[in-house]
Order: sequence, then structure tokens, then C-alpha cells
Amino acid sequence: MWKKLTKNIGWKLASLIIATFLWIVIVNVIDPTTTKTFDNIPVKVINETAITSANQVYEVSTGKEISLKVKGKRSIVEGLNASDFEATADLSKLSKVNAVNIDVKVKKVVDGDLELDWNNSVMKLKLEERVSKKYKVEIESTGSLSENYELGSMIAKPNIVEVSCGKSVYKKIDHVGVVVELNGESENFDREYTPILYDSNNDIIDDANVSFSNETIKVAVKVLQTKEIDIKVSPIGQPKAGYRLDAKDYKPEKVAVYGAESIMNNISSITIPISIENASKTIQKEISISKYLPDGISLAGDVETLSVSCVIQKKGMRKYVISVSDIASKNI
Repeated sequence: MWKKLTKNIGWKLASLIIATFLWIVIVNVIDPTTTKTFDNIPVKVINETAITSANQVYEVSTGKEISLKVKGKRSIVEGLNASDFEATADLSKLSKVNAVNIDVKVKKVVDGDLELDWNNSVMKLKLEERVSKKYKVEIESTGSLSENYELGSMIAKPNIVEVSCGKSVYKKIDHVGVVVELNGESENFDREYTPILYDSNNDIIDDANVSFSNETIKVAVKVLQTKEIDIKVSPIGQPKAGYRLDAKDYKPEKVAVYGAESIMNNISSITIPISIENASKTIQKEISISKYLPDGISLAGDVETLSVSCVIQKKGMRKYVISVSDIASKNI
């Protein structure tokens, strides 16, 4: 038996080596090893409480994204996408120089081994003290309502929010606001909006690593229908002796208003007085219309003043000379 096994041992070894070589060649030809690079893989931060519990906030200086090289069988590597990998930075392991190692793992189940190389990338942070302060929510609007409708009250709930952020951001904050977008509405509406930080120039401040006591603000918006009413002008008093009011003129004669429905139903005109007491020349005045509107009613549009002109003229007098002969008596 042994003789049979050892017979032509050289050829047998050569055959084994050739077979092994051919197998390696075939395997690599069919499914060779390849390397693929995935760029811009986001790094997820975990265990943030390690910093926030110390009343600090952080900003990522470097390491928000990594570039990953993956080596493995071509059949596996070519079927992978960037989303198949998860990169994390554990802030509970932050070093004294405010850096933390990045770990990467494959989320997708693969049939084979993979070599991952992200060049030992680390995430570096900037830390600063956290500051908290309460701000009133200021509301502004963009866009427009349907024709013949006017924007009424806008009430934020809550109307005060607490902002927590780093000192560098805190120093920039002037106010907190929300922007209500109008798109042709014709009735009251409530909507949720995200609070926005503004500086003193009314520019938006980046709110990264900023927390609000309320992530959204509910705004109740009243939409009021407008109505056109007449304007009447009433001269008050008497001109100077020997003078009279010859004419009056004013513009506009009508104005659009809006307000509570119960009041709007009972108003069709307003009367604006103008004094001509002891006047001896034409009076021209610009009068604020709002002063004469009932409570709960406001002007719609851009017209705010009434232009009034009261023409005052001297009473006329002429002398006539009549002879006695021109006088006749009748029906004595």
C-alpha cells in the first residue's frame, strides 16, 4: 500500500501544487479581491450627555464625515453603498484634548470578510459653557391673504421660550421669532412653526447645538374680511363775521376697514369733524382717519389720512345810487 502511495511521488506532488495553483487562479478570476472607496460617510455622535450633563455644549471642528476604504471579494464589495456603513463617535470616551476615536461597522449582512480602513480618523470638538435665557417669541409674516381679507391678531403659544446654547452664540442673539407664511387664506388658522434665532441686524443665527424649551411654536392667526365704508366731513363752528363757507372738498370719500364681525355689521360710514370757527381764509388739513374709527376697527390698505379743503370767502357788498324819481309806490 505504501509503495503505491509513494510511487511517482514527484509527479503526484507536482500535480497537487498545479491543482492548488489552478484553484487559486480560478477563484480569483471568478471573484477577485477588490477595493472600493466610499466618501462623505456621516459620523453619528453618541452619548452626548457626557458633555451636556457637565453644562457644556460642543461644536464639531473636524470629523463630521469620513472616507472609508473597503477591501473584499468583488461580488460583496460591488454590492455595497455608503448607507451600508455606520460611523460613530462616542463622546463618553472624549480625550483630554477634546478628541474621540471614530468607529465604523457594516450594517448590512455580508457573506464574507471585509477589511475596513478609515485612516484612524478622529472627531475633534470645541467645548464651551452652556448659557440659558428666556425670550419672547416675535411673529412676522410673509406672503398675502385672499383679496378683501386682512391679517388680524397672531398669537404664539407659548409666547416665551427658553434658549440653551454656548456663550459664543448667546452673545449674538437679539430675539427669537417665527415666520408665518400666508398663501391666500380666507379664514382663521393654527399652525406649528420652528423658532428661529436672530441677531441685532435681523439676520438668522445658525442654531446648531442650540436647544429650545419648545421645538415648535403654535401660532393662532385671525383672518378678517375687509369692508368699504363712506367718509363724511362735518364743518364745526362759524367763520369770522363777514365770511362764509363757500365749498368743502375731501379725499378719499371711501375707505376699506376690517375688524370684529359684530362691529363691522353695524358700521357703514364715519363722520370726521373739522373746525372752521372764526376762520377768515381757506383751511387745508391732513387728518388721521384712525382716530375716528370705532374701537375694534382698523384701516386696511395704505391710506391713513384724509385730505380736507374748506374754502372760506368774504361776504360780498355793493352800493347802488337810486334817485327819488325812480321809486314808485304800489298798492298803498
